[in-house]
Amino acid sequence: MAIPLAAQPAAPAAAPAPARAAAPTAAPTKVAIIQFQQAILATQEGQAATAALKTKYDPKKSALEKRQAELEGIQDKLNKADATMTAATRTKLQADLTVGGRTLNHDPKI
Repeated sequence: MAIPLAAQPAAPAAAPAPARAAAPTAAPTKVAIIQFQQAILATQEGQAATAALKTKYDPKKSALEKRQAELEGIQDKLNKADATMTAATRTKLQADLTVGGRTLNHDPKI
């Protein structure tokens, strides 16, 4: 059963909020953008670390590039001479290409 609006008890009147003093405006925030990698590499320690990493990994990089060039050579040979090569030769080159690709992608020794 609904109670008529006039019969409902009145809600307590909200007291007016006390006037607050205006908050002082905050100073603008300063933001700096740092190019971290460039800053590190510009230091003497960064340059020494870069040289050490190049010395350590350049032989591996050149070995990977050499192996990739060999695989590209096999692929080119398969593409160019496919019609004239024997089935046994084609199968051997395809196997070499497959094994070489797996080795290149998955061998941790390289």
